[in-house]
Amino acid sequence: MLVVANVLWSLNYATTKYAFEGAWEPLAFSATRFCVAGLAFGSLVLWREGSLRVRREHVGLVLAAAAV
Repeated sequence: MLVVANVLWSLNYATTKYAFEGAWEPLAFSATRFCVAGLAFGSLVLWREGSLRVRREHVGLVLAAAAV
């Protein structure tokens, strides 16, 4: 798992460097990355849990995680 994390971090540097040398603007690149990550993780949660619903008692935890 640690090796996978290192590979992903190194790919992040390489892709960011490549994107900024081309026609990508930093804000557009970041927005695209966050949208793709949100869709990927949302799909993963939907697949594993069957729903994206948050229970009322977990709203505080979600807000705390968002603040961090």
